[in-house]
Amino acid sequence: MKARPNNRFPIRRMAVVTVVWEEVKQEGISWIAKRGLYRTKVPGGWLVRVQTADSDFIVFLPDPEHKWE
Repeated sequence: MKARPNNRFPIRRMAVVTVVWEEVKQEGISWIAKRGLYRTKVPGGWLVRVQTADSDFIVFLPDPEHKWE
């Protein structure tokens, strides 16, 4: 990484990626994610997006071999 002149912070280049969310069908837990439950594969596991009436959050679920099908 190159340092910027007169600046102590290096220049960082960021890659642009596209995240494709797959909807997860819910049975018996619809009260948890009334608006949506989605997942996407990432290295080492899954990102899971939960949308409720009041919030929207993402959690990491470890699954190195991506066995969740």
